[in-house]
Amino acid sequence: MARAQGIDRVTGQSLPVKIAILLVVIAGLGGAYYYLFYDDMASDKTKLEAQKQKLIKQEQDLQKRKSDYQVLLQQKKDVEGRLQSNAVKLPESSELPAFYQHLETQAAAANVAINHSSTDKEIPVETYVKVPVKVEVQGDFYQLNKFFKLLADTPRIISVENLSIGEPKRDGDRVVLTAKFVAATFRQADKAAPAEKK
Repeated sequence: MARAQGIDRVTGQSLPVKIAILLVVIAGLGGAYYYLFYDDMASDKTKLEAQKQKLIKQEQDLQKRKSDYQVLLQQKKDVEGRLQSNAVKLPESSELPAFYQHLETQAAAANVAINHSSTDKEIPVETYVKVPVKVEVQGDFYQLNKFFKLLADTPRIISVENLSIGEPKRDGDRVVLTAKFVAATFRQADKAAPAEKK
């Protein structure tokens, strides 16, 4: 009944009063909506925007770290390649069987005969050790030249020392030379044993 009287009062008002009442009701509903729903959604939106910015920054940092990691990984591969190459040039041990095999392979490639080879005493030189091998080979001038070139082109460090070439001897239609030299290869020095604790 009171509700019906309230509606009759409103319907009996002039148009400007009805519009004013309508505006007051709309403002009240808008205020209630703002305080009950919109304010919470706006603060949630602000929090989500801040979280989004934080996640974007984290993603950028992770992308940068990933690219830095790729650079470091490539540097590691390069260093490992250089270390492996250096291990061939200057191995940790003298690896004499492999060295003799290498001499024989190069001699066969140059068509040179190895008459004699023997290991001499190792000589420490600064931070590495020199491993001398006395060698005597036989072949013509061009074969010996090719043999020494093949030794020079090998990845392992080899020096030819005390080279002497004997008198030429005729063998049918060719002249044979005998070359005596020291083929010195190198290895890393033995690591010093850690000092004993008292």
